[in-house]
Amino acid sequence: MIITCKGEEMKKRVEEFLGYLKVLERVLGEKQSFLHDGTLINFGIKIHCPKLLVWATKCMKRESVSKSLADSNKIYESLIAYRKKIGVEE
Repeated sequence: MIITCKGEEMKKRVEEFLGYLKVLERVLGEKQSFLHDGTLINFGIKIHCPKLLVWATKCMKRESVSKSLADSNKIYESLIAYRKKIGVEE
């Protein structure tokens, strides 16, 4: 998992994760039917996968989607707390 490492291992895992996101972006294409900019692990989804971010933003505008997902700020805060607990975040 990306959130449990740092340094070179984190860089390696981020690159792998971005590869998965790019595949997802290609598959979704221009479909109309998830996520804020990825700031937790020092990379921006907006920069690396802009179409995916546009698609996710459109999805979040749908009431059925936005009501079914947890608050992204709470998730972010929980992940930061977890990273601090395991010692990879100061």
